[in-house]
Amino acid sequence: MSATTDRNVCTPGETISVVAQICNSSSKNTRPKFKLEQKTVFRCNESTKKWVMNLFKEVGETISPNSERTVSCQLKIPDDAISTIHNCEIISVEYYIKVYLDISFAFDPEVVFPLVIVPSRCAAIQPGEAVGAYPPGTTVVTS
Repeated sequence: MSATTDRNVCTPGETISVVAQICNSSSKNTRPKFKLEQKTVFRCNESTKKWVMNLFKEVGETISPNSERTVSCQLKIPDDAISTIHNCEIISVEYYIKVYLDISFAFDPEVVFPLVIVPSRCAAIQPGEAVGAYPPGTTVVTS
């Protein structure tokens, strides 16, 4: 199995395209599954508490033994998803897209993509672009 996404950074409400190419060379039927997970970790003194929540899950059609198929999924980021947090000592919020095969009585192979969710106001900023009250190259004259 190989899988790809069209991007790794998005904003709440956007849709990400995930495509998986599956070669089922086993003797069992398999089903592709797509999942968006939010992992939150709380840290206080010596204790750590982890919380994992499934935000989206889709199950594809059954792929018969000894066959190949390309499957895709349009994964919508929830409108109320909070931003990714990596630089805080007491809390972290991470998102993952998981593409895996459900094979009965066998190890389920999976591909995991980290996903960064940024606020909508940050998505329009391009690398190297000035951020401020006025567009770059303009001068404000007051008299």
